[in-house]
Amino acid sequence: MVNSPHESATIDTDTAGFFAEFTEMGLGDTTTRKAWRALMSTQNYRYVSQLRAESEARGEARGEAKAVLRVLDRRGIHVPSSVRDQILSCADTAVLEGWLDRALTITSIEDLFD
Repeated sequence: MVNSPHESATIDTDTAGFFAEFTEMGLGDTTTRKAWRALMSTQNYRYVSQLRAESEARGEARGEAKAVLRVLDRRGIHVPSSVRDQILSCADTAVLEGWLDRALTITSIEDLFD
C-alpha cells in the first residue's frame, strides 16, 4: 500500500496507470472526477501523460471506426455484425483511415478489406 505520494514512484508504470485509470473511470462523470484529473495532472507522475496519450489514441481510433460505419450505412452497404465488431475493435488509425477512404467508393463490404 502506498502511504504517501512519493512512495508511488516505486510502483511500476503499468500498475500505477491501471490504478489511476480504474479510479478515474469509477468516478464517472462527476465533479469528483474533474478534481481527480486536476490532482493527477499536478502530480509529476510519469504514467499520467502516457495514460492520457493512450486514452486519446483509443478515442481517435473509435471515432475513425464510427466514421467508417457511418459512411457504409449512408451508402446503404450492409455490415454484418462480425465485420462491425472487427471495425470497432481496430486500434490502428492508419488502417481505419484506409478503410474510411475505401468506404467512400466500394460497392460491397467484401471490398473494404482489399
